[in-house]
Parts: sequence; C-alpha cells; structure tokens
Amino acid sequence: MGYDFITSIGKSSIQALIDNKESKIEMSLFDENLKEIIENNTRYILRQNPLRRDEIRETRESKQERLKGFIKEKTDYYNTHYRAKSTTLQKHIDKKISDLKLNKFVTVTISYKEGNVKRINKNQEEVLKTKEIATTTIEIDKKEKTKIEQLDGCYVVTSSLIDTSKDSKEDIHKAYKTLIKVENAFKTLKTEFLEIRPLYLKTDERIQGHIALSMHAYNITLKLKGFTKESELDFKSTIRELSTVKTVVNRINQAIKFETIPTVSDTLKTLFTNMKLKFPTKI
Repeated sequence: MGYDFITSIGKSSIQALIDNKESKIEMSLFDENLKEIIENNTRYILRQNPLRRDEIRETRESKQERLKGFIKEKTDYYNTHYRAKSTTLQKHIDKKISDLKLNKFVTVTISYKEGNVKRINKNQEEVLKTKEIATTTIEIDKKEKTKIEQLDGCYVVTSSLIDTSKDSKEDIHKAYKTLIKVENAFKTLKTEFLEIRPLYLKTDERIQGHIALSMHAYNITLKLKGFTKESELDFKSTIRELSTVKTVVNRINQAIKFETIPTVSDTLKTLFTNMKLKFPTKI
C-alpha cells in the first residue's frame, strides 16, 4: 500500500541472523554506537545498550541467588519432615528453575543417603525414623551461560527505508524509540488510571463512544502529567491526593442546603496555581 515500516526483532531472530553464514550481521558489530547493515532490501540497525546489558546480567545473578535460597528451604523442609516426598521436592525445584527462566544453563542434581528424621509419635514422644536424606548440587553450564550473555542489552531495529541519503540510521533509531510513547499511552488507557477495558457494551456505537471519551480523558491526563512535572510533583501521588478531595454538605435549619469544598493540601495548591485554576470553595 506504499507504506514503509520501522520495527524490531526478538533475540531468537537476532541469533538466527548471526548464525546465518550468508548474513553480514555478526556479534562484533554490537556496541554502544549504532551500526547498520543493508541486505535483502531490509535495513538492520544494531546496538548494545550497556546499561540494559548490566541490568539484565545483575537480574540473572539475582535469580540464581534466589534459586539457591529456594532450594535450601525446600531441601531443609524435606529432610526434617518424615512424610515429605522426594518427587514433590524434585517437582518444586524443576518448576522454580523454569519460572526463573534459568533452565538453559542451570541444572540441579539431588542425591539421597539413608539417615534419620525426628518425629513425634502418638504418645507425643520424640522418636527417630529412617529416611532418605537429600543433598542438592547446583551446576552452572558456563559455556551456555556465556552464549546467552552475548545478546544481553542487544537489539536490532529493522526498516524498509534503505535509502541512506534520505534517512540516517540515527533518524530511524530515534523514530523507533518514540514507540515507547505509544506503548505508555495504551498502558495508561488500559490499566493505570482510565481503565478502558474490560468493555461491557453491546453495540458498536456505544463502544466507539466509550473509546472516544477515553481518548479525551487521556488528553486530560497528558495535560495533568505536564503540569505535575512543571510543579516538580509525583504524578501518581498527586492523583491519589486529587481523589481525596470531597465536598461537604451544609444545612441551615433544614431549609438551606449547600456544598462546600474543604481547603486542599499544599501540593494541590501548587498544582492549581501552575494550572491557573481557581478552585471553587462551594458548589
């Protein structure tokens, strides 16, 4: 239809390009500076974000420490409870490794040796019972781990804009990075404050109306975010303060009824001043 695209590819696709002998893309091209390769009418812009790389590796090491603590806890429980089953111990450990996504380079071996476990009998007496006592050994495949670490912080932006005289790699990279604004917009609409979903509307007209109102609300949210930033205020805590503003119903001799708004906090006063908003004292 005449449209060009700017998008990105996942780690598995990046690895496939590196492994492809016909491709010019190789691991040595990834560093803090942008690099580009044009092949098969596609432009590939490569970079490794050092901050993101270190963050990913720190998280991976943290997961390994969490796994060690989890294994110790489950092993100690198994070894001190007579009725605890070895199959359950194995199941818990395997699941934890999978949940932490460490199964590509972490394996755990469990060995058993006959021992004794203290148990309270029917007469509330402490007795020793024979049981297979577990010993766990964590093994790290350093070669596989190093291979996984190679792509930490690496990303590849792809585009059909292959004319380098019209669009520089910096311009394409910058355009791709603005997608985070779109993602944040949808996050705000769907989950954070406006909660556009779930929808329980039966007709297209009502759905369209609901979405239109949500978009108007999002524009208000953007304005409010701008004012809170100018006022050097935290947006989420300011929203919470706004939600506490309520009116008080006043009655005089049961004949006169009116509503007033109590004095707001200093935070909201600062916000309203920057917004040039005169907050009403009564309704």
